[in-house]
Amino acid sequence: MSDKYIIRNCPAFVLMRTATSGTYFDMCGNAKGHIKCADCTDCVMKQIVELCKKEIRVYRNMPLPNDGTNTLHFGRQSFAYDILKLLDIQEVE
Repeated sequence: MSDKYIIRNCPAFVLMRTATSGTYFDMCGNAKGHIKCADCTDCVMKQIVELCKKEIRVYRNMPLPNDGTNTLHFGRQSFAYDILKLLDIQEVE
């Protein structure tokens, strides 16, 4: 996943059209002023995505211990994947 992305099913996602050119822009409805969704860095939804990506990275390369906690590690990674599947994430260049 790239560094910039938009979450289309975010409750703050707004599709705005310019009056002059008629071009549509993906905007953040919670931002003060007009800011593109991809440029909004303090979004709670994007913080959730980053936490999920971190969990997946951490547990992807971790050797599973043989002490019964491997179910916990698999569960955390699986839960992170499930959350990411619920979000309509679109990469932006």
